[in-house]
Amino acid sequence: MRTIAAFATGALAVAALVHAGPVLAGEPTRVAFSVATDTGIEDLSTSSDGRWVAFIAGDSDQLRLLDTHRWEVANATAVCADGTGSAVAIELVDDSYYQVFVGCSDGTIEAGFIDDDGLYAYSESSSSSDTGDDTTTSSDDDWSAPVTLTDATAVLAVETDGTTVYAVAEYGDGNDRIHAVDVATAKEDTSSYPNQFGQSGFADSWLGSSYLFVAHGSQKVSKVDLGTGTPSVSSENISADMGDMDAVNDSAAFLANADGGVIKYLPNGGSNSFQIMLDQYNSDLVAVHAVGIDDDQDFMAVYDDSGSKGGEVVVYEFYDNAVGTTELQRFDAAHIRELVNIGGYLVGGGDDGDLQILTDRPWVEIGTVSPSLAISGDTVSVPFTADMDGSWELYYSPTDGSAAELLADGDCEADVETTATFTVGSGFEEGDNALFVMVTTGGVTGHDRAAVTVDNPPSKVDLYYDTDNGVGFGDSQITVKFPGVEDADISAYHIYLTISEFDEADYPEGTTGGPDWDGTDKKTGETFPIVLADQSPGGTISKTISPLTNEVTYYVAVRAIDDGGQESAMSDVISVTPQPTIGAADLAGETGGYCGTRTAWGLSALGLAGLLALGRRRGAGVAVLLLALAVPRAEAAVDEEEHPRAHGDIELRYGPMFPSNEAITSVYGDSGHGVLWIEGGVRVTRFIELDVGAGFYQELSTKVSQADNDYHSSEHTMITAWPFTAALTGRLDILHEQLLVPTARVGADYWLWRENWYVNPDVGGTSELSGGEWGWHWGVGANLLLDRFDPRRASWLATSIGIDDTYLVVDWRTTTLGAFGTGDGVSLLDGAMITVGLKLDM
Repeated sequence: MRTIAAFATGALAVAALVHAGPVLAGEPTRVAFSVATDTGIEDLSTSSDGRWVAFIAGDSDQLRLLDTHRWEVANATAVCADGTGSAVAIELVDDSYYQVFVGCSDGTIEAGFIDDDGLYAYSESSSSSDTGDDTTTSSDDDWSAPVTLTDATAVLAVETDGTTVYAVAEYGDGNDRIHAVDVATAKEDTSSYPNQFGQSGFADSWLGSSYLFVAHGSQKVSKVDLGTGTPSVSSENISADMGDMDAVNDSAAFLANADGGVIKYLPNGGSNSFQIMLDQYNSDLVAVHAVGIDDDQDFMAVYDDSGSKGGEVVVYEFYDNAVGTTELQRFDAAHIRELVNIGGYLVGGGDDGDLQILTDRPWVEIGTVSPSLAISGDTVSVPFTADMDGSWELYYSPTDGSAAELLADGDCEADVETTATFTVGSGFEEGDNALFVMVTTGGVTGHDRAAVTVDNPPSKVDLYYDTDNGVGFGDSQITVKFPGVEDADISAYHIYLTISEFDEADYPEGTTGGPDWDGTDKKTGETFPIVLADQSPGGTISKTISPLTNEVTYYVAVRAIDDGGQESAMSDVISVTPQPTIGAADLAGETGGYCGTRTAWGLSALGLAGLLALGRRRGAGVAVLLLALAVPRAEAAVDEEEHPRAHGDIELRYGPMFPSNEAITSVYGDSGHGVLWIEGGVRVTRFIELDVGAGFYQELSTKVSQADNDYHSSEHTMITAWPFTAALTGRLDILHEQLLVPTARVGADYWLWRENWYVNPDVGGTSELSGGEWGWHWGVGANLLLDRFDPRRASWLATSIGIDDTYLVVDWRTTTLGAFGTGDGVSLLDGAMITVGLKLDM
C-alpha cells in the first residue's frame, strides 16, 4: 500500500486537471449523480483541494468519505469512543496528507488520516513516520488519544484552519461554548478559551480568517473573534429560522431561512446585522434548508423544500456579496440540509441519505478496465460514457506528483459508450495506476477515475560463482547466495537444481517454472524447486543445500516471484561441484595439542611471563633482580644526572604479519594479515631491557578443496592465535635525549592457536582444532624519541605521571615455532612481522 504522503502528492498532481476545465464552469444545471448512503447525511466538510468530502452518517454516527476523483463513497468507519460522531472537519496538511478531526458526543475530539483506499485511519503516536508500511500517520502531531474538551459534553461542530481546531460544544445546562485546540500539540488552549455564547441553540458554523460564525437555529448569529476567543451575538431582531450557512469572507455570511428565503448576516452591522436577500416577495422560495456559494462562478444555489412541488435546487446570480433575484436554474433534487463547493461541483446531502453531485459539467462514468491487471507492453481498454457530446482525453497520473501523461484522446457522443486504449509503458508504477477520463463540452470538463494494476515480472536475479557472495561448493553441499532484487512487491525466490545442464534462455520473462530435479540424492529433505518465501526487497539471500554427492556437478539457477505470482526471467545457470574441504591446520598436518606446558621448565617460563606482564612495577622489578645481577653494568660510565634511568616500559604496537607456512597462505591468503602486541618490562641497564608481551592475531576465510588447495569453498573458517613472549632487548642508547635509538632483541615464544569452521549438521564432522607451540624470535628495530618534538609536554608527563620518555616504535621480527624439540614439526604460524606503535618509559 502506498504511503499517505505519496498518495496525497499524486492526488494534488491532478487536482487542477479534474476540478478545472479549459474555462471556468458555470452554475449547476442538474443533479448529475446521486448515490444512496442508506442513512441521513450531516455536517459535510471538504478538503481545501476538493479531493475529499467527509460527512457524518446521521443514523449511525459513523464517518464516511466521498472520493471526488472516483466519485465513490467509501465504507463507513466507526469513530469516537462512545460510537457517536457528531461533527467533522478535514484539512490538507502541507500538500502531503489529509488530516481529519471528528467531534464526539462525549465531549472529545479525535484525529485521523485518510489512507489511499479512502478510509479513515486513527492517529497512532507522535513518533510514527511515513515508512511505506504504516499509512496511519505522516506527521509529528500527537493525536494518539482523543482530546477531552474542558467541561464539555457533546461536540456540535469542528472547524480547522490547519493550525487550530475550533469546536462548538454543549456545556451542562447552559449555552454552548467555543473551544480551541492546537493542532501541533493536541493541547486545548485554556488561556483565551473556552468562552460561552450569549445565545442558546446551534444550527451551523463557518470559519473565516478572523471570525468563526455560528448560526443558533433561530433569529440569532454569533461571531467569535479568533484572536481573543470572545463571542458576540447579533443584536438585531429578525423573524427568521436560520440554519445552513455559507460565506465568502469575514465581511458577510448567508443563511438559509426555513421560513422562506436567504438572510445576509453582517458581523459588523451593529443593530443592522441582517439583510433579507430572498423572501416570498422577490422569489418563489418556500422553505430554504441549504445554501452554497461559488464566488468564482458568481452564483448561489439553495435547496428549497417547496412542499407540494417537491424539493428543488434554485440557482441565483451572486456577486459583490449580494444575491440577484433572477433564477438562473431550477431543477429537482432529493432533500439537502447542507451544500459544499469543490470547484465546478456542489455536493449536497440531507435527511433522505442521498449524496448528490450538482454541476453543469459532463458526467463521465468509466466501465470495467480490461485487463485490470497488466504488464509493460500490454494494451489496455478503458470504456466510458458521458451524458453530453464532447472531446475526451485519457490521462495517467503518477503518484510522485509529476505531470499527468496524456495516453489517448478523441470525440464522444452523449450516452454512447466510447473505448479509449493505450499501451502500458515503462513509466507506469508497480501496483495501482490512476487513470482519468476527461470529457470537455462547451468549455467545461467532467471526469471519472479508474485504475489499472501493473504487475511487471520481478527483476532478474544476479547469480554468479563466488565463494563469498555467489554460488560456492562445500563438503557434500552447495551454497546459493545472491543479492535480493529491489522490486517492492517481491515475495519469494525459487531455486532450481539439476545434475543435467540446462539453459536459462529456455525460461525467459513471461514463462513460469523451470527444470525438474533429476538427481539421485534422497537425503536433502528439500522439495524442488526450493521456495524461499516471505522475502523483502534488497538484502542478501543465502541457502545451503545438503547433503549432496561429492564430485558430482550440479546446475543451479533462481527465479524471483512477486506478490501477484509473476516470475522473473531465469538467472544465469551456474555449475558447481561439491567436494571434500580442508582448513589450514589440517592442510599443514597439524594434530593439535599444547606442547611443553606440562614440563617444569615450561610452567616456570609461563609463570614468569605472567608475573612480568600482570604484576605491579615494583613486584616485577623484584622478580628480575637476580637476573639483573648477572648482567654487566654499563651505567658506571654514565652521568646519572644527564641520563636519568627509567625503571620500566610498556609498548602497544600493531602491524602486518607475513606467514611463511603455505597452509596458512593457501587458506587465508598471503596478504592482509595483522597482529596486535602489548609488551612491557623492566630496564636492567641503560642498554638492556627484559620484556614480556602478549598478542592477538585472527583471520577469516573459507576452506579449500582437499584435492586442489587453490580452489576455495563457501565454508567459512577462522584462525585465531594468542602469542606470549619473553625477550631480551638491547638498546644503543648512548647520548642524552638521543633522537633515534636502534634496538635488537631475542626471545622465547609460546603461541596458543585455534582454527574453527562451519560444519553442516547434515554432513557432520569436527568443528575446530587447537593447540600451542614453543618457539623463539629475533628482531631489530628503532625507537624515535617524541619528547624532542615537544619538550614542555614531555616535562609535564615526567613530573605529573612519571613518564620519562615517549617513543615511536618500529619493530621487525621473525618467529620460528616448534623449537626446543617440543613441537610436532609443523610450525603453523612461522613468519615475520613489522609492527609500529608507542612506547612509554617510566
